[in-house]
Amino acid sequence: MVALLLLACSPPPEAPKELDELIGFFFTHAMDEDETYLQVGGENLAAWMDARLDETLDGYAVNTLDQATLDALDGSARPADDLLGAAVGHESPHSPWALAASVANHYPTERNPDRTVSYTRANETDRSCFLEERCDRYTFDFTSLSSLPLGIEVESTFRQQMRWFTLPDGQPAFVEANWMHDPADINVDWLEVRGQYYAWVSLPHDGGSRNMYATWADTRFVGDSVPESLGVDLAIGTMQDDATTLDAWTEANPSPR
Repeated sequence: MVALLLLACSPPPEAPKELDELIGFFFTHAMDEDETYLQVGGENLAAWMDARLDETLDGYAVNTLDQATLDALDGSARPADDLLGAAVGHESPHSPWALAASVANHYPTERNPDRTVSYTRANETDRSCFLEERCDRYTFDFTSLSSLPLGIEVESTFRQQMRWFTLPDGQPAFVEANWMHDPADINVDWLEVRGQYYAWVSLPHDGGSRNMYATWADTRFVGDSVPESLGVDLAIGTMQDDATTLDAWTEANPSPR
């Protein structure tokens, strides 16, 4: 009885209202057992995008992830101090389910072969269970070789987590979080990527979706001739490209439901 009374008196969960903190909040809570924080965050993000989505189309600076979030990932030393973060918003004609299904069903070597040279995936949980919505999450590791501007090729291994959640009004939504296991292997000696983290939130809107993508990276440049902004510019361009190519792929190759 005491426990029930304590629960009844507990205040409702809160989420940040501004994007620079809110998108990191989604990374932190993406795989919570309970979806309550995601619900509150989804409501706040929907309101923010209603008012200010256009501000993010060309890139938007966001705060770093907090150290406690990084420490909880896998026990590895992951300093947060040197992370730079950027977000990109995108309105899609496709639903959160349709976009998530394209990512779950089709490798980026299919969806974006100009950028993804090779890709392998090792599932930890069942993909079919997730797509049939009998399970609320899908987790896997992947290794990819990516071709970026300026002749840069990056090979890296990530843990990726995809998750359905329900907004307070009952509509379905989606969140994805991933992070790089180890520093990337890169073919140029003037660039190092020691850590990278990513979040994507897809909320239903007018029969399609509104999406917010964010990347945080610990990027080091060797030499005075390379501007520090290059890493952020590359991340923004990659997220913009991902959003538009995912729309095109989903339009041409819709997943059956």
